[in-house]
Amino acid sequence: CGVFRPVALDAGHNANARPQEAQPADAALVFGAVVRNGVISPLHAERLDAASALYERGIIPQIVVSNQQLAAKLMRDYLITKDVPEHAIRLDGRAERTPDTCRAEARRAQPRRVIMISQRFHLPRLALQCRNLGVQGQYLMADSSTRAPAVFGLVSKYVVPEQHEKRPSFGLNFPGFTRLNLLR
Repeated sequence: CGVFRPVALDAGHNANARPQEAQPADAALVFGAVVRNGVISPLHAERLDAASALYERGIIPQIVVSNQQLAAKLMRDYLITKDVPEHAIRLDGRAERTPDTCRAEARRAQPRRVIMISQRFHLPRLALQCRNLGVQGQYLMADSSTRAPAVFGLVSKYVVPEQHEKRPSFGLNFPGFTRLNLLR
């Protein structure tokens, strides 16, 4: 039986299971999620908590919250309640989708070392889109330990181990990640 590993470590582009494993960087990019009725979702909270933990440990001096303007402000406000000072938070309030966040980072005049934060199910797509635009860095899984098994089950329903390549599938190959074979 093959081992399913959608994300693997490599020397240049790390996918970290938890904030404790992250290496120092210039900033964390917190990718947005849906905001309903002005409330941060549990997915948002996991991502923001991971960023807050990195800041608290001194791994990053800056957190970029990326979403639509109102949602980005709510993300900032959440971080402030977690004792992240406002001067350490930057708003990217023009991101409607994942590639928007990647494009904003790629347009920076000075490239920087970043930690991209989202959930396990989002990281392969996020990494592919950002790396296609030249944005590289660490990828941090912000899944809570209580919810992660359910997410893993959802993702593994669509991503199959290498041994099942005989099935109709297409593969995603990019450095830093194990080949992902997705069922059509």
